[in-house]
Amino acid sequence: MSSPSALQLDLLSQASRCVAEGDVAAYQEVKRLFAARGEAGRIAFRRAFERYYGLHAGGVTQSWRDRYFELLFGLHIQEGVDPYTPILRSLYAIPRHKGDQALQFSFVSKMVAIHDESYPLYDRYVRGFFGIEPPSIGGTDFRIAGFVAHMQWLRQTYRAWAHDTTFRQVIVSLRERYPCLQTASVSRLADMLVWAAGKFGLECVPEAKQLT
Repeated sequence: MSSPSALQLDLLSQASRCVAEGDVAAYQEVKRLFAARGEAGRIAFRRAFERYYGLHAGGVTQSWRDRYFELLFGLHIQEGVDPYTPILRSLYAIPRHKGDQALQFSFVSKMVAIHDESYPLYDRYVRGFFGIEPPSIGGTDFRIAGFVAHMQWLRQTYRAWAHDTTFRQVIVSLRERYPCLQTASVSRLADMLVWAAGKFGLECVPEAKQLT
């Protein structure tokens, strides 16, 4: 794995100034509720998680969401063991509102990441930033394997970024703005920056323009 390119660093630096206080606060609240104990805490967490990650999109049903949170609360991540495949297979068995089946890669990445921030998120902004996408054709197992390979690559990429001096300066700047992120993993902060870059449609600003 390598450091981010100059173009990526430019986008990430711009994105660090676009991360909104409300988004940071919402994520912190989801994490706080996830650590809460008891049935009331789980209900509050579920509502916050559904709202934060838009879990009513994608045509998923109430039965699908119920199974999703059953899997989420029962998940135990073991380093070196793929957490995605069994979850994707289980949820794929539940049809969407229109009766078809879909592999909900993005939602499953978020389930895993709420347990361990070193596991990256996957969404349309990540797809656009890195140019990676699970296979859209082929058998279910083939498509899942493609997704898992991408997620392993992305996790390793974020780990490599953490050793890049310039990227670390971007992270320091973000943490100075939001001290509550001091304990957040570099992978989660990289997710925030990639998401902000995509959400705000940022484009690389050539160095010459930055100086004018």
